[in-house]
Amino acid sequence: MKLDPIHVLMAFITAICIAFLVSLLMALPVMWIWNSTFPELFGFKEIAWWTAWKISILCALLFKTSFNLKSDNS
Repeated sequence: MKLDPIHVLMAFITAICIAFLVSLLMALPVMWIWNSTFPELFGFKEIAWWTAWKISILCALLFKTSFNLKSDNS
């Protein structure tokens, strides 16, 4: 079965769009937690959705684990 390059490209673009939308959706809890905690405790100002998205991306890049916990004892 041969894959059509157009279909592969469309599937790739669709996957990127879905990942982007999910990342935007995951920024909402970050924004809510920040806005309900940090201004009251530390006097920081409230953040917008885009700022929460940037913080989420930054944390994902900084704290991502890249090691495999599975050991191969064969």
